[in-house]
Amino acid sequence: MAEQEVGRWQCEKCGSTIVAAGTRTKAFKGVGAFTGECPWACGAWVNRGFRSIKPGAVRAYRADQWDQRPLGA
Repeated sequence: MAEQEVGRWQCEKCGSTIVAAGTRTKAFKGVGAFTGECPWACGAWVNRGFRSIKPGAVRAYRADQWDQRPLGA
């Protein structure tokens, strides 16, 4: 199954849009998270949780990279 957008927000430090993507699993009722640096390389640290996604299965993208990816990728 392909990744889908699971969240979108503005970075608190640089104000750029960040997109979180992952694969939701109906059987998994827990919370997975993205923990790491802002994909815009501003130095901000991001820590966000997402329901029904296994831990380690969430990735963060720059909004322009996510929006310009080929469909079905």
